[in-house]
Amino acid sequence: MAGAPDAEVYQTALGKEAVLVTTDRGFGDVRSYPPSSHHGIIVLNVSPDPGQVRAVHRTLTMMLQTETSFAGTLFIVDGKKYRKRKQP
Repeated sequence: MAGAPDAEVYQTALGKEAVLVTTDRGFGDVRSYPPSSHHGIIVLNVSPDPGQVRAVHRTLTMMLQTETSFAGTLFIVDGKKYRKRKQP
């Protein structure tokens, strides 16, 4: 859905009950996309640098091996760590 409006991407993910994986940092705004309203969002904080892409991929792989639940959670993944935020 590259180039599609954010609202369309979000609605498609909701309709498919899918975890949304994106590099669009706008999806990290919990005011616009409250964690309680979706099945999970993973924002990859990555630049075009190949070394940084590999580092983010390693962090994402570790996260996917560690986390078991994605619904209602926002994950921000970078080359060194990941953070998660659930709706209180």
